[in-house]
Amino acid sequence: MAETSTQEKYNGLIEDRVKGKTFADVGGLWGTKNERISTAVKAGATSATMIDAMPEDSDWWTLFHKRMDSFGLTGTYNSMRGNLDDTSLPERSGVFDFVHCSGIIYHVPSPFHTLVRLRSLTREFLLLGSMTVPERIETDLGEIDMRDGNSYFIPALRGEKKRIFKSHFDATGVTVHNINSEEHHPWNFGVGLPNYGPWWWLWTAETLALIAETAGFKLLHTMETWPGKAHILLLEAK
Repeated sequence: MAETSTQEKYNGLIEDRVKGKTFADVGGLWGTKNERISTAVKAGATSATMIDAMPEDSDWWTLFHKRMDSFGLTGTYNSMRGNLDDTSLPERSGVFDFVHCSGIIYHVPSPFHTLVRLRSLTREFLLLGSMTVPERIETDLGEIDMRDGNSYFIPALRGEKKRIFKSHFDATGVTVHNINSEEHHPWNFGVGLPNYGPWWWLWTAETLALIAETAGFKLLHTMETWPGKAHILLLEAK
């Protein structure tokens, strides 16, 4: 019997729960291939909505629609421009039984706020994906213990710890803006206008799960999707 792949297990967390339910993929537009609208529609969701902050004339919308067409899913889903920071979003989009949000949470300056906003959209389940770091970072330059709730706010990183993280990410082949990237990326474009491009946070899956619990969720399952680098958390709305 063939071993089940990580992607099959990932999709299975949606497929096992979404039949007969409403579904939303929040922020799944960039790159298109990481969207889970097609997974939900094929698994029998009663409705599926892509919500993303990309401008309506962005090429990513066009590429997403072409991807859905290639699966024969034209007209089986909804799409809308929306930003999690907009407190009116739940009123405009509605609330969904199952919400998927991956590749977003570590790019926001205020993760608790973002998780609360996700909670406002979620009736039952949230599948949350994030880049993560191991419980212990070990390099030739030193070690950093990430256990017991330790997390790092990247704009504040200086000196030895920044050098250790740079060494770690260099070794793992991951480029993190303002740690081991060649260019500096601004944290803000102006007062109240954060840049959502760079990573803002470094944390373990356990720490992220505990933040999610404070925002109104209960952890059901954790799965590593990229060894030593990323996890998804299946959360239930409390």
